[in-house]
Amino acid sequence: KDFLNNSLSALGSINTDVQNIISQATSAGNALNSQNYSTIAGTIKNYLSSIVQTMNTKYNGMYLFGGTNNQTDPVSVSTDPTTGKISVATSGDISGEIKTQVSSASSIAINIPGSSIVDTKIFDSITQIINTLTLPPPGQAPTTDEINNLDDSYQGLLNVQSTGGSTYNRLDNVSQ
Repeated sequence: KDFLNNSLSALGSINTDVQNIISQATSAGNALNSQNYSTIAGTIKNYLSSIVQTMNTKYNGMYLFGGTNNQTDPVSVSTDPTTGKISVATSGDISGEIKTQVSSASSIAINIPGSSIVDTKIFDSITQIINTLTLPPPGQAPTTDEINNLDDSYQGLLNVQSTGGSTYNRLDNVSQ
């Protein structure tokens, strides 16, 4: 339960960072902020770094979102030196489930695989907005579609968190 609880707490932190990114991206659409795109992009990059750091958190020597991969950080950010384009990559298979036996005939996954977070396209949405704000210099305000994609990805994260919460409640019920 502690492992899953830490995962849910980390996911809550990620969701807060995404809410802040949505706010920043939306404010970039205000014509008064057209001179501040690089500053807004820098703020969003900081939130992205925080999300990546949270995704790479370990508990008891295991990555919270690494699936069964405990050798490398689940995600990393890179910048193309030629174009300046930001991207996020995973370190292989982060989809594995870590299961625990809860009865003679039943086992439950105690982790939230990182792939379930990556599959929301949250990293694609965030990096697209950063790249729109900065490339090519000067950048542009994010499009309505880009903001909508970010909102959809955020809803996907909320669904992942809800599923994790249901699993935690199930574990709690079993333990009682």
